[in-house]
Amino acid sequence: MASDKDVGAEGRNMQLVQGTLKIADVTSSAIGVSLKGRRTYPAVTKECGTMKMQPIMKSKMRQLDLFVDQRSLFEKFCDEANLYAGFAAVKKNGGAPGIDGVTIEGFMDRVEEELAQLKKDLESWSYKPNPVRRVEIPKPGNAGVRLLGVPCVRDRVVHTTLKLLLEPIIDPTFSDHSYGFRPGYSPQKAVAAAKQIVDRGKEYVVDLDLSKFFDLCG
Repeated sequence: MASDKDVGAEGRNMQLVQGTLKIADVTSSAIGVSLKGRRTYPAVTKECGTMKMQPIMKSKMRQLDLFVDQRSLFEKFCDEANLYAGFAAVKKNGGAPGIDGVTIEGFMDRVEEELAQLKKDLESWSYKPNPVRRVEIPKPGNAGVRLLGVPCVRDRVVHTTLKLLLEPIIDPTFSDHSYGFRPGYSPQKAVAAAKQIVDRGKEYVVDLDLSKFFDLCG
């Protein structure tokens, strides 16, 4: 029998018994990514070398399934509860209606019907976003206008639901020094970080702006 040390830090809740994994006091963190469409665990390192784990019993897998949401990202995206969470975020953020003229309040009045139809359209791959409503916002000092596209509320629900699902997956991969449009970050924190750098003896700050970048690529 291999010791707890043999299977490493990732397998401290598991013991290697006769080529199979015996699960003891399993938590979702112990399961990790091993359950995502796979029926075996990775090779054990160190003393066990490259020996592969044998598939564990299906009954064990069914027990482990209780700890992990194994639905695909698309299935989660089409879930009405997640779509409603997306709408709740849109409602909190506010904003004007899109090209169809439907306000957030109007969408709210028939939210169950709207989300049920949206779920149906997404699952059938028949969903098509509407064109955005173009708005021109004057820049300070008569420096021209900033172009802004206002999506329909329905499309904003789709955008926001995707954001809520993808952000926890992608955001941890970003640099700690990236402060733009991220949860827990802000321009104020960027300025505070820059001040700390200056206080440590750095003499220069470089401010860069890509002129009309989104006008050209949007």
